[in-house]
Amino acid sequence: MSNGNKDLVQVDFTGIEDNYNIPEGWYQCIVEDVEQKTAKESQGKYLAWKFSIIQGENKNKSLFFNTSLQPQSLFVLKGLLHALGVEVPSGAFNIQLSALLGKVLSIRVGAEEYQGKIKPIVMDYASVETALPEIGQ
Repeated sequence: MSNGNKDLVQVDFTGIEDNYNIPEGWYQCIVEDVEQKTAKESQGKYLAWKFSIIQGENKNKSLFFNTSLQPQSLFVLKGLLHALGVEVPSGAFNIQLSALLGKVLSIRVGAEEYQGKIKPIVMDYASVETALPEIGQ
């Protein structure tokens, strides 16, 4: 997409959704991507999750969530794995990230201000079998 001018970048936003307009509520989502990353500041490892809403008027919109791999924060990852239907042992085990792709769960979306805009954030999660308040649009 270069035209020779290093100060000019051509970008085509056709079909690109604005993910900042997901109303608060519960949504059924699928794990679209998950990968291990390292935080720049602390060098701590974490899992970066990308979920996609699979129903209603917000279908195909994305939600992003990070779970720390630091010992004091593993309870968050454990809860998320339970919501995905993964049997979590009481000791050490290996998580095959590719096996998590395509798994479905319910996610409660909240709102947070970021750089002057209200953006959706993952507030809570549960298995799809769990009785929840009204699922979002």
